Amino acid sequence: MALKIEPTAEVWACVLDAKGKPLVDGAILAPGETTGPFHSRSYTAAFGNGSVEVWVDGKRAKTPTTPSPMGFTVTSQGKLKTLPEGKRPSCE
Repeated sequence: MALKIEPTAEVWACVLDAKGKPLVDGAILAPGETTGPFHSRSYTAAFGNGSVEVWVDGKRAKTPTTPSPMGFTVTSQGKLKTLPEGKRPSCE
């Protein structure tokens, strides 16, 4: 499945593929700086805030607009599942 990230404001991002390989390795993304599309069976992602649009197979996924850090997995079925703080990737 394809994953594309489009920041709407500056945002820190960490995105891992199904094997845990970093696709976005703790980078700060600028607004308008589209990243991807990446291709993997599933993804795990963390963002410094909710200023990001996430596209899965060409469809915009529902993500919260929040000033707080957030994280989620994208399942092999293309569904987003929110990750609690201790379960989010850190790309360290």
